[in-house]
Amino acid sequence: MKSDQKEKTPRDKKYLLWQRTQPCANPYCCKTGNDYESVVPAHNKGGGVSNKSSDYEALPLCNTCHQREHLKGFDTFWKGIDRERLVKEHLERYRRKI
Repeated sequence: MKSDQKEKTPRDKKYLLWQRTQPCANPYCCKTGNDYESVVPAHNKGGGVSNKSSDYEALPLCNTCHQREHLKGFDTFWKGIDRERLVKEHLERYRRKI
């Protein structure tokens, strides 16, 4: 690859839209029932806007959990949770849907 070419990060708008219809992926989330109106896809830490991770690394989080992830920091928020397993499960569920 030439030095002036950037490797493209996988993007999938349909996958991110689908994630907005899913419940919060945080297993310790305090939300129940229809509290998920503001679910947003939360990307894996990527080191800044220009280094955002693949859309396939995102997980749906309710607004409260998404804010906690930012306030606590990525590593602290996900400590003790198998985030990789959750990412794989969400992607498998999406692929079964389409």
